[in-house]
Amino acid sequence: MLYFDAVIQKVEMFKAGQPVSLCPVGGGGTDFRPCFDWLEEQGIVPQTLVLLTDLYGRFPSEAPTYPVIWASTEARKVPFGQVVPMEAA
Repeated sequence: MLYFDAVIQKVEMFKAGQPVSLCPVGGGGTDFRPCFDWLEEQGIVPQTLVLLTDLYGRFPSEAPTYPVIWASTEARKVPFGQVVPMEAA
């Protein structure tokens, strides 16, 4: 689990079957590029990357090789991946 805004703020790792709880850190000034960069630097190729977002931010210039789902509270266009509507909490 990566928490980020303009930079990676926090990284949490979970094992299969382990409960996942969200503990957000950071906020505002979103730049999605550090998230994609971090995955590449770590050699991590997700089966699917799911981002919880309002879609306001800077996107990478190129799509990754893996599927991306943008679970979003807003109906905005994205340069790649699929947007799935999500209600704001």
